[in-house]
Amino acid sequence: MDIKIDTSQLLALASDTPEVLVPIVEQFHENAVELINSMREALKISDHSGILSYVHQLKGSSGTLGMVSLYESCLSLEKGSAESINDEVLGNMLELVEKSVQLTLTALAG
Repeated sequence: MDIKIDTSQLLALASDTPEVLVPIVEQFHENAVELINSMREALKISDHSGILSYVHQLKGSSGTLGMVSLYESCLSLEKGSAESINDEVLGNMLELVEKSVQLTLTALAG
C-alpha cells in the first residue's frame, strides 16, 4: 500500500514549528478511529447516510492535514455507493489511517 502525504501542505500548516502539529495529528488519530467505529455501528443498522456523513468528516480533516491517500480513499467512497461500504472496507480504511498518521508524525519529526 503506497501512502501519500503532502509534506509541503503539512509543513505550511506548521509555520516552521512542526512540533505544534503533533498533538493535532494525535487528536486526529483518536477522532478518526472513533469515526470508523461509528461507521461500523451505522453499517450494522444500514444507516447509509450516517456512514457517508462520517466519511465526509474524515475526508475533510485528512485533506487539511495533507494525508492525500486517506483523503482520496474517502473521496472515492463518498462518490460511490454507501451500500458498497462493508467491514472489510472499514478495516482497510483503519489501516490507512494508522499508516497515514505514522507517516505524518515521521514527517513532522524531520
